[in-house]
This record gives sequence, C-alpha cells and structure tokens, in this order.
Amino acid sequence: MKVVIINSVPLNTGDEALLLAITQALYQRFGKVEIDVCCTQEELCRQHIQGYRFHPDYEYTLYRFPSTLFGRGMIFFKKVVFKLFGFKTYLKYFPFLRSKEERKNIRLFQTADLIISSPGGYLHDFYYYQARFLTFKLLFFLKKPLFLIAQSIGPFWKEALFENNRNILNQVQAISVREAYSYDHIQKLGVQRPAITITTDQAFALHDPKQLTPKKKPQKPLQIVMNIRWWKDQAQTTTLIAQAIQFCAWLIETHQTKITFLSTCQGIADYRDDSQIAKQIVEQLPKTLHAYITIDDRHYHPLELIQKSSEFDAYIGMRLHGAILAMLGGTPALNIGYEDKTKGIYEMLNLSAYMFDHGDGINKWQLVTNRFLDNLDNIQQQLPLALDRAKTKANANIDILQDYWSKAERNAE
Repeated sequence: MKVVIINSVPLNTGDEALLLAITQALYQRFGKVEIDVCCTQEELCRQHIQGYRFHPDYEYTLYRFPSTLFGRGMIFFKKVVFKLFGFKTYLKYFPFLRSKEERKNIRLFQTADLIISSPGGYLHDFYYYQARFLTFKLLFFLKKPLFLIAQSIGPFWKEALFENNRNILNQVQAISVREAYSYDHIQKLGVQRPAITITTDQAFALHDPKQLTPKKKPQKPLQIVMNIRWWKDQAQTTTLIAQAIQFCAWLIETHQTKITFLSTCQGIADYRDDSQIAKQIVEQLPKTLHAYITIDDRHYHPLELIQKSSEFDAYIGMRLHGAILAMLGGTPALNIGYEDKTKGIYEMLNLSAYMFDHGDGINKWQLVTNRFLDNLDNIQQQLPLALDRAKTKANANIDILQDYWSKAERNAE
C-alpha cells in the first residue's frame, strides 16, 4: 500500500508527534506500507527530522519556477489562467504550465492508494486555508480517496466561503474529528456526504503505560513547565504577555514555584519560536523573580519532549500538544485554550475543570490554577485510565482507513 500524508507541519513538535503517531499506526495496522509526507518547508524538515520522505505540499509547487525571464513569464501566464478560467480548467487544459515540482507531486498522488490530510487543526477561519483546498481539488480531479483524519475543523464565520467549504468537504472520502465541537461546525456548514466520526487527537496513540512511572509527591518549590504563544496579532499577543507576567509573578510568590518555559514550537531557525515570547515575559518581570525562571529554548522531538516534560510536577501552557505530551509522560497538564479543540479534548479526558481560555481575566487564570495545583495527586492518578481511553479512541482513526482499504481490496478481487 502507498500512502501520502499532506499538510503536515512537523517543525512544530506537536505536529511531529501527530506524524509519528499516524505513521506508527499505519505500519502496525497494515504492515508493509510506503509513506510519503508533503509538508511546509520541506528542506528544513529534511534537516531536522529523520525517517521520512518529505516533499513540498502541492500549493507550494504551483509557482516554483526558475527566477529567469522564462520562469517569471510562466508565473504570470499561470496566474492569468487561474483568474480567467479557474483551477479545474487549468488542470484539464493547461498541463504545460506545470512546474517541475508540481509534476512530481501529481505523479506522487497518482501512484498513491490513500491520501491522508495530516491530523491537527488548520481548516478554520482563524487561518487562511483556501490554498490547501487546491490540493483537495487536485485529488478529486485525479479521483483519489482523501481522508481527513483526527482533525479539528471550524469554526467558520466568513459566510462568503460557506458554499465552497461545504462543496469541498462533501467530496472527501471520510472525516474523523478530534472533538464534538468540530462535528457541530461541519454540521452547520451542511456537509452531508462523507461519514463523520468523533475520535480524538492522534497523538494519544503514542501512549505507553510504562512511561507513567509514579511521581514522588510534589515538594516546594513546585517545578512547572510553561509556554505562551503568539496569537492572532500584535495587540492580542501584547495583552497575553502582560497577563502572563502578572500570572508568573503570582505563581512564584503565592505557590512557591519554579517555572521553566518550554514549547513545542522553538529551537529551529526560520520557524516560529515561543521562547522569544518567554524572553519578553522574563525581561518585564521584576529582577528579584528571575532566579525562579528558566528558558529552555532547545528543540525537542516528540519522545524527547515526553521524557523532558515528565521531569516536572505540572504543565501550564497554550500549546495543546505541549499538554498532551506532558500527560503522556505522566505530568498533570492545565491548558490555556484559544480554540474549541482544547475544550473538546479536555472534556473527553474528564479534565475540563483544568483549563481556561486565554481571553479570561487574571482572576479566572488564578482560580483554575489554584484548583489544578491543589489536585495534582488526584489528576495524576486519573491519567492512566484517561490515556488508555484516549488511545482506544485514537486507534479508531486507523479503523476508518482499514475499513476503506478492506472494501477496496475485496472490490479489486
């Protein structure tokens, strides 16, 4: 079997964890399988991540021509064709306008048995995702089965895009979503054709009970791992940083904590780096508190980050996969949410009491954190069973692919 995974962003350790989890699951379930990965910044991925065949995502190949007069002319002509005739007409009647990399991608898709859009969450109106749909349209044109697996989808509020989004999702082979909120967003769009299953985040498939070694009862000072991310724009990020400064000072002074800033997004040049946000927070804290804070700006791969996070008493942060990987290492995690995905996944784990939204005021941050820190022992005792349930749900993502493949093989006989 040949599988192509598209829309991967594995320079983010959270997305690398998703890639690791789904590729491991495919090998375990199907045995002999060839996997190619289309991603953002494929050259950086090749430098930093071993064990995968990386290719550029299709959308990045469309205008990848030499910077010559001829190349610039091809780009201009191609843009005119897109504007006047649309993408489908381009695919049918203008193959001579394809770049070399574009041709490679198309051949890759043509020889694939399954196409999986990478687990995660990027199809919502917080991000620009319409370029991603060009790949979907190409796959429909090639009559290739596309699966959206373990995704968070929506919310959508840009009404001008509703019909297009609905038409695209109606052509997907099957969809599994990480939580019920995504299911509701898809239903509101009026998507009817593909089967939609509620599962959970694929990273939970990495759960290994042997990693959940009992922790010693936390001693003062509590060792907390934390991260704060850029969100939306400079104004919102500035507000977040100001609140995080107040929050860190309160944690240190009230709960006798030591804080280590550590994120799934850091340590790779030319990629987003949450440690830069951490530095801004520390710089604005009173110097008397600096001794209680460390910034670990190394880049960790998923299993390394699970191990590193297991060394702490608690996790508090905005990166959902920072929280998930911490829990996989046996560390209780409080998540600072910014999308529906956090609420849905924490509800599935029966841990919704231990999260709040980034837009909540400092009083809510402190209230929930007090509850969280008071219950660290209880949360840790809950984790093994919660993670067992989550792993079972994550395995259901692969059941969807196996059901399709078994039917395809029977039809081929």
